[in-house]
Amino acid sequence: MIKKLFRAELFVVLIVLCIAFTANAMADFDETYHMSYLGASIGVTKYMNNLGYCYEKGIGTDKDEVLAVEWYQKAAEAGSVAAMNNLGRCYYGGIGVESNYEEAASLFNKAARSGDPAAMNNLACCYGLGEGVLSDWSTAIELLEQAAEGGNETALKNLVYCYKYWDKGVEHDSTVSGEYYSQFKEKLENNRDVKQDELEGDDLQFPDIVFDEGSNAWICIKGNKLDTSVNGVLYCFERDTWLFLRDGYVDWEFTNIAHDASIDRWLYVETGWVNWWYTGVKYCPEKDVWLYVKDGVVDWTVTDIVHDVDTDRWLYIETGWVNWWYTGVSYCSENDTWLYVKDGVVDWTVTDVVHDVNTERWLYIETGWVNWWFTGVKYCSELDTWLYVNNGEVDWNFSGNIESDNQVYDIVEGKVQ
Repeated sequence: MIKKLFRAELFVVLIVLCIAFTANAMADFDETYHMSYLGASIGVTKYMNNLGYCYEKGIGTDKDEVLAVEWYQKAAEAGSVAAMNNLGRCYYGGIGVESNYEEAASLFNKAARSGDPAAMNNLACCYGLGEGVLSDWSTAIELLEQAAEGGNETALKNLVYCYKYWDKGVEHDSTVSGEYYSQFKEKLENNRDVKQDELEGDDLQFPDIVFDEGSNAWICIKGNKLDTSVNGVLYCFERDTWLFLRDGYVDWEFTNIAHDASIDRWLYVETGWVNWWYTGVKYCPEKDVWLYVKDGVVDWTVTDIVHDVDTDRWLYIETGWVNWWYTGVSYCSENDTWLYVKDGVVDWTVTDVVHDVNTERWLYIETGWVNWWFTGVKYCSELDTWLYVNNGEVDWNFSGNIESDNQVYDIVEGKVQ
């Protein structure tokens, strides 16, 4: 059997060499197509797969995705592992056949079990994204590591996502992600001029942003095709940064707070890019509220008074949100003092005795600040009375006479009589 296949391939090579000689050394693409066509016509499995690839990509012939699927199917039935993977890609992306994730995952599984690293990577994507199979990140990581060990470049790239950006299947680990990134770059350099014996199409990958020459735009690719369903922030491997997508395309005019679905966080985007250097308060139209941003990321843990550099206001933040409904006294860590807040904004014009609802204290405010150094009598507009203040706080336990502002006051339980 082996001898017959060898003789058949040798026969094909001789025919192609004759054709190339008489046609004055035809181009590489033409050689690929004619070699594949002749080999497929006599039943050589790898050429059946390669012919399908030529039809899918339009190499040396007109592009015909339906015909590509037919040849992939024939080659897969004849035992070609590469063809199983290619056919799976077609079912996944709807190339020459109606999209069917279940069939795609099944074909990837068959090829992966036969040891094809590309199919292992593609099956991992199915498990990670829950397409054709139930989502299982542990299985996805295991398959990606097997594919990477088998030399698959895209698996290394996908592992970088898992360890550094996606927060899926593993804990964040920049050291591990850096190792995979270095391996990925090395693979690209070493394999730049290597031609595969049996042709396989582009591997599936987790959502990424790539440049599309056809539309002259940066677009979101999921699996192996444009994904127009993405609206929000996504990591761009090539630019090593996060960009904002609208309907699958990077929107360079967008400046706002947007959601990063990959790690479930909210980021401040400025002209399409995440601004990691920004700390302050920004409006989020999606939530219709103002949020506190620290180093480009909304910090939901913060309850504090912070400075809004854009409007030069000091705002009261409660678990990441500006609380416009809050009126009272709250602590400001940046100024290391207590300030009077009215409707979420520090009011520097207020000088009064006000109620701190958090501690049930009545405090003396002087131009927006709690004056902890003041002891004496002050008027409280809310209670419409004069009160005795001791070190900035009304002392309701005090009864007696007190001199303040060159006057002697009779105090009973904190109130001037």
